[in-house]
Amino acid sequence: MSRTQYESKEDLARENELAELISTRWNCQLHKLPLQYHLDFAAERDGEIVAFMEFKCRTFEMDKFPTFMISMSKMMTARLLFGVSGKDTYLIVKWTDKIARCDIIHCKYDVAMGGRKDRGDWQDVDPCCYIPLSEFTIIGDTGS
Repeated sequence: MSRTQYESKEDLARENELAELISTRWNCQLHKLPLQYHLDFAAERDGEIVAFMEFKCRTFEMDKFPTFMISMSKMMTARLLFGVSGKDTYLIVKWTDKIARCDIIHCKYDVAMGGRKDRGDWQDVDPCCYIPLSEFTIIGDTGS
């Protein structure tokens, strides 16, 4: 049985807006990856994949929490893609005030159970990686 997808049209619109910004800024073409890859994009430049990326858009300011929580399954996928391809793998986060990137292959993080409990989906709580904000490099302001 497949899992419920919680991604809304608004979520996809925010992701596409961020993809356009990153594509322009980094002079690359972003290709949306099929669901089987579990990350959002492959970045291509001059006919070569140069990086894989996971995008997250948050509805609060960057400094609201001291860490960024991401499912450990995303980190596992990122490390697998890196191990097979040797390509950089980034987490790109857009908060309401900042846009930042994290090298999710080489960053430090703690592991603990986490997730959300507001949807009543038991699969929303799982092992998570808590990445300190100091592992992020700010690449832009949102103008908010």
